[in-house]
Amino acid sequence: MVLAYNDLAKEAEAFGCKVKYSDYVVPSIEGHVLERQGNLAASACRIVQDGAAPRLHRACEALVKAAPPAAMGAVAVGPWTIAMLLRNPEMMLLDTFEDPQFIHDLMRGDHGLLQGLG
Repeated sequence: MVLAYNDLAKEAEAFGCKVKYSDYVVPSIEGHVLERQGNLAASACRIVQDGAAPRLHRACEALVKAAPPAAMGAVAVGPWTIAMLLRNPEMMLLDTFEDPQFIHDLMRGDHGLLQGLG
C-alpha cells in the first residue's frame, strides 16, 4: 500500500490558523482562529490556497498519476479535530461542558465553517 500522509494541522492551516513548523517536532497550531467564540459566520476563517493542504493534494495527484502497482490511500482529519484545532483543544473541551450549544453550532456547520467535512 502507498499512503499519502501529512500532519494534522494542514486542514486548520487551510482555514487560516497559523502553524509553527520545526525541523524537530510535528507542526503545531500557533494561532487559533476561533480563540474567541464570537460569531462563527464572521470569524476570521477562510480557505487559503497555500500551505500543507495544497501540497498534500499535489502529492496525491502525483501518486495517482504514477499509478503504482499497489493500493493507494490518503489521510484526512475529521471535523472534530479540525474544529478543535481552530478553537484551541483546551477551550473546546471546556466548551463541551460550559457552552455545549457552541459546540453543536460549530459541529453542525450551519454557519458554513465546517460544512461538507463530516
